[in-house]
Amino acid sequence: MNAKDYFAKYIRGGSNSLHPFGLTLGVLSFAASLTPSLLPRPTWIQAVLSGVVLSLGYCVGILCVWTWRYLQLPTTSKSQSKLLNRGKIVTSVVLMAVSVWYAASWQNAIRSKMNLQQLDSVQPVQLFTIAIAIFVILLAVSRLLLHLFQLASTKLERFLKPRAARVIGFVACVWVVWATSQGILLRMVMRTIDRSFQELDAMIDDDIPIPTGALRPCPAPIRVYVGLNSADTPEERASLALKELIRTGAFERSILLLVTPTGTGWVDPASQNPVEYLHRGDIATVAVQYSYLNSPLALLTDAEQGARMASVLFDQIYGYWRTLPKDSRPRLFLHGLSLGSLNSDLSFQLFDIVDDPFDGALWSGPPFLHRTWRKATQQRDQGSPAWLPTVRNGSVIRFMNQQGSVANSEQPWGSFRIAFLQNSSDPITFFDPSSAWRKPDWMNEPRGADLSDDLRWFPVVTMLQLAVDMVVGSAPPGFGHSYAPKDYIHAWIKLTEPKDWSDADVQRLVELFDRASSIADGTR
Repeated sequence: MNAKDYFAKYIRGGSNSLHPFGLTLGVLSFAASLTPSLLPRPTWIQAVLSGVVLSLGYCVGILCVWTWRYLQLPTTSKSQSKLLNRGKIVTSVVLMAVSVWYAASWQNAIRSKMNLQQLDSVQPVQLFTIAIAIFVILLAVSRLLLHLFQLASTKLERFLKPRAARVIGFVACVWVVWATSQGILLRMVMRTIDRSFQELDAMIDDDIPIPTGALRPCPAPIRVYVGLNSADTPEERASLALKELIRTGAFERSILLLVTPTGTGWVDPASQNPVEYLHRGDIATVAVQYSYLNSPLALLTDAEQGARMASVLFDQIYGYWRTLPKDSRPRLFLHGLSLGSLNSDLSFQLFDIVDDPFDGALWSGPPFLHRTWRKATQQRDQGSPAWLPTVRNGSVIRFMNQQGSVANSEQPWGSFRIAFLQNSSDPITFFDPSSAWRKPDWMNEPRGADLSDDLRWFPVVTMLQLAVDMVVGSAPPGFGHSYAPKDYIHAWIKLTEPKDWSDADVQRLVELFDRASSIADGTR
């Protein structure tokens, strides 16, 4: 059978047969998708991922066979091919059964690291059914698209030479798919989502009581927040924030914290409350909302808006702050979580602050696109792990994790400080498209304490696993992209150096927030 016949039989749907080699490669990919990545996955998410990977592996297998035959390379005889195909099918069935059997233990390997309840099974019938359904649907869609390509090429051959017709037909099909998904469906979905989040954002109860407690052994921390609906432009919202800081006396506090929120405008209380405790209320915080959408959607639809808002706010706050006497103005720190840390990093240029720098920044859960994080990680000192790097002996930039580790903490830390708080199991931080073709550095030994011992790298599959972890993954506080208050306590202490806190005091504060988190989670 020549290459054209193979193409017709196994790709265009000229037969209901499944190619044995394609099936084998697909099942190998399916098995790899069941192995652990950074976060535990529910059965239905695992099933969808495995179905996509099975389809991708099958298509790659068919493409390899087609390319082999197109190049007219040697092939086996018909009898040998028949025997080999039977062996591939049997091997595929056995491999799929074995991989599903081990799936629960692979997921439990992650769950044990995160102190989660162990699974008895991954519901193999549900997993298998959903995965096969996804495979059938994607195979049908791919065959439909190829039929469309064939039809377009045939029509164009009336006016063009065959090769030119095929090229133009292919480009036309790609354009139709892209225009349909991006130009129509995606915009429609995003408009609907944006309106929904805008309406949700406006649902604020005007009758929320104002705190009136008289017992205040420490000054109440100042919190200034400007919502997206407060003014029409970033400049106007930043001006409102500055005026409110001046009105409330925020520049008379010892610490001024400029927070860039996440996509929805959320400021994580796990980061905010500890730093206010550590400085006994002698702190002011300012944040301005730039979107209604959650961080992934905000990044996809209007990434520039968040960076612009952060930049405008920084310019106004920093511009006023630097006019104040150096011996009486507050220490100025920046903070952001996730997309907030990315936009916070984009809010200033080094040459604008070099003559009068602010005091530092704490960026937690930095996305893999974070420019300073990427550069620092790439230029880490030799021998330091990618998940907890040391950069130039820690004189300016230091990395921390949920164990409170600080690389080279015995070295002097300069007056301008940047701290990264990151869990080694955080897919938002450690996702990288290049993991499709090369093993990420953070998977090398020694590994982070919250990584499964069974974690392995597979071409393409690992990248897809990390993408799923990044988009829909979840983890308990202290793992993944969830940062617990106690993680921030150690980070803020190292960065801001609050006065008069003994080790015993710090431990009592950690226990206080641990109890509060347990009550909030319903575990106590």
